[in-house]
This record gives sequence, C-alpha cells and structure tokens, in this order.
Amino acid sequence: MNDETNTAGTDDKKEATPKPDILRGRMPLPLVYTIKFGHTDLNDSQVADMYRTTSGKVSDVRKNRNFGYITKEQITFAQDQIDGANARIENLADGDAAAVEEVMETAKIRVATAEEQAAFDESRQGSRKKKGAGEAAAVVPAEEQTPEEAEEVEEAEAEENQDDDDGLDGLLD
Repeated sequence: MNDETNTAGTDDKKEATPKPDILRGRMPLPLVYTIKFGHTDLNDSQVADMYRTTSGKVSDVRKNRNFGYITKEQITFAQDQIDGANARIENLADGDAAAVEEVMETAKIRVATAEEQAAFDESRQGSRKKKGAGEAAAVVPAEEQTPEEAEEVEEAEAEENQDDDDGLDGLLD
C-alpha cells in the first residue's frame, strides 16, 4: 500500500517546455544595428527567433533602452565587431543568416576608418550617464560589463541603498 501511495500521480507530470536555443554572449554591434533598423515587418519574437536571442533583448534594442548610441546613420563599425557579427551569423539557420546578411548589405555596413571609429567611441561614451562624487563609473548595459565593472556597480548600488539615518548609529559598533 505504501508503494501505491508513493507512486500515485507520477504519470500526471507536465512535460517541461524546452528552453529556447539562444546564443549567449555579447551581441556584436552590427547585429544590434540590423535588429534595430532592419526587419521592420517582423515582430520582436520573430526577430528573436531569427537571431537566436530573446524577444526581451530585441524589444529593448528596438525601444532604445539599450544601445542608444547606435543610430540609423551609424553604418561603420570596428573590424572586430564586423568579424564578431559574421561569426555569429554562421551560427544562425541558413535562411535567417541570408536575411541578416541582406540587411547588412542593404545598410552598407562597413569597417570604420580611424576617424569614424574615434567619433563613434566618443558618441558611445557620451551616451553613458555618469554619477557619484565628481567622476564615477559610467552606466553600462549589463551585457557589456566586465566582471570588475559589474562588481563596482553592485557596490555602488549597495552604498546608495544603505540608510545612513536609521537611528541606530553607535548601537552596532
């Protein structure tokens, strides 16, 4: 009887929904450009499936929550960014890869000259907000942070959230 009780209901388990097959890691900027300005006829989840990412990431990029420094006129990128985009495209399905490459070609995305790259770097740094005592760490999207930057952000947030006027001064010393 005990065996019947322990096994009762085991056949009624729901099948787990499979996790989406997404590519992890930093999104190369040329692909951010194509997500932001290409495929305007597709919804966020369709674009996410195409790029093997999440619909939330696509939505954030399209609504300018992340990568605000990528503008429609910004068609030049560093060679390593273009190489990263090409490497990531190789991991997409054949039809999706062709569609992404077509958007990149239509936009005429190319390697930036030294002057163009310097101007881009300046606009990118200018778009990041700074706060704190005089000079503080720039606000950088989580997907672009180094582990050291992420730790600094966590420490700064912890300091901001600490309530200095809690009336307990000296009680815990």
